[in-house]
Amino acid sequence: MVNSDTTNDSPKKDAATVAEFVVLTTAVLVSIILVVWVLWRCRTGFDFSDEGFYLNWISNPWLYKASVTQYGFIYHPLYLLGGGDVALLRQINVLITLGLAWILCIALFRAILSKGGQTKSWLRAPFVGVGLVLSTSTLAYLDPWLPTPCYSSLALQALLLAGMGILLAEANASRKSLVGWGLIGFSGWLAFMAKPTTALALAIVAALYLLFTGKLRIRLLAVALVTTVFLCLISAWVIDGSVGGFVERLILGVQDAARLQGGHTLAEALRWDDFGLGHDEKIALESATCIIFLGSLLGSFKRPAGRLSAVVVVLVFSGICIWFVAGLAFPRWASTPFRGLLFWAVPYGAWLAALAGARENPLRLFSRGCLALVLFLVVLPHVYTFGTNSNYWAGGSRAAVFWVLAGVPLLASAAGDGKSWRTILPMAAGAQVITASLLFLSMEDPYRQPQPLWQQKEVVEIGVTGSRLRVAHEVADYIQNLGRLARNSGFRTGDPMLDLTGHFPGALYAIGARAIGRPWMIGGYPGSGDLAVDGLDRVSRQELRNSWILTEPTGPRRLSSRILERYGIDLAKNYVEVGVVNSPKGKYPGGYEQHLFKPGSFVR
Repeated sequence: MVNSDTTNDSPKKDAATVAEFVVLTTAVLVSIILVVWVLWRCRTGFDFSDEGFYLNWISNPWLYKASVTQYGFIYHPLYLLGGGDVALLRQINVLITLGLAWILCIALFRAILSKGGQTKSWLRAPFVGVGLVLSTSTLAYLDPWLPTPCYSSLALQALLLAGMGILLAEANASRKSLVGWGLIGFSGWLAFMAKPTTALALAIVAALYLLFTGKLRIRLLAVALVTTVFLCLISAWVIDGSVGGFVERLILGVQDAARLQGGHTLAEALRWDDFGLGHDEKIALESATCIIFLGSLLGSFKRPAGRLSAVVVVLVFSGICIWFVAGLAFPRWASTPFRGLLFWAVPYGAWLAALAGARENPLRLFSRGCLALVLFLVVLPHVYTFGTNSNYWAGGSRAAVFWVLAGVPLLASAAGDGKSWRTILPMAAGAQVITASLLFLSMEDPYRQPQPLWQQKEVVEIGVTGSRLRVAHEVADYIQNLGRLARNSGFRTGDPMLDLTGHFPGALYAIGARAIGRPWMIGGYPGSGDLAVDGLDRVSRQELRNSWILTEPTGPRRLSSRILERYGIDLAKNYVEVGVVNSPKGKYPGGYEQHLFKPGSFVR
């Protein structure tokens, strides 16, 4: 009887092991498909407001004398490397972000498994594969569809590097530890270049983590601080030629943020935001939590039946992802600003599975280091969004990769062996489904664009380099009509232009104009007029008088041409109207007439 049982059990165990590797391979392939899908869609769509702002700054960052965020200088080399190709710039940024997330996942496995005595398990192919599956959740930063690099993507990349540094840093001065402390310093500098408020929050959170885990040592902390200060000094020299000039840039940037009255000051950043989920979203959150819990728990079973059940869960998740990519399935929940909070299903399900798996002694999971790591990861999305005027919960969900990773430490600790990837894979596949659904929704309703991405098929050239993008028909018509009108009136690529529409800085980038004053002369805020004047005060009088002007007299965020009177400019007397174009509707019910003016009496 014993021999018979053994004989019957062996094929089942072999079948379970083979099935687990098959579904792991499937999940990895789905990850690759998701990435290719995103890279393909990076060739499509263009937002005239935020993305126009990003591109104006990245393409010519030294044109502007005041800025709190310095992402334009950081991404400018990538812009040059890609020859000004907007689609390629987006794709490179996506791959950098994804690569950093993948490395962070592997570093997380290394930190957890090394403590459990499995020093080489994290190097095995299954953990590398699961790490790739987990890392795809970082693509949530593209929701809503804004793939062009900006301060937000730079802040996310800084936090991914900070996570690596935190995991490598130790209380001793080993080579690995020094690399970790150096990464902490590097990430602090990068966060500062992205958003000083994020850098401040990161410094506080990282210090608390290092203190709580007993890793904090003054001489090692000095390594991080020296790295940050050194890189800041180099940046000041490269950007403004001196520390004093860079400090002045920051001060002017802070003053401008306060003058705009848009909720970007440090005092306004210190707040507690509320959040809420719709009925369908609550059902989706609860269902996903239960399925991830069951999948992860079943994956930890030693009996083949349980493990095969976990395999089925992963296969279902992978199938749903493919359906989203193919456009055959549509998320059944209403689209709200808080849809990214569905990612909370991943750590919830993982934590419940960990507790159930360690029910005989659940307290062994709650070591000081493990709890500190979980809390550190949970807080990072708020560090990411700290200082913005958007809701911290809605904005933080774009860095939901950290919420996803917060489920790993307890789950891996509960498994306690080098095969814990089996329990992590179902939660990773669950995160993949949520990522795919959010990407699908963002592509169906791209930010301030008139059509879903798959319907945007008109190829148009934009920018000085003639970068090619697929856009909606009305967007292509607008860009071509505005460019044709300007060129026929004597406009040359690189000529200065002033945007008084208040919300179409991308129009200037699209036709190859040099946006003066600010990369975005933003309208619609109480201090928009004052902010515009401050920007124009930093422009030479001659350049201002030689610039073209784009207005939108009936637009929702228009800036008054009367601000030009300060510089002795009368739009009616000193400029010649060369024509009118209709803007694409974007997020608005309809388009608006935009008027293009060329300098007249000032030009000799």
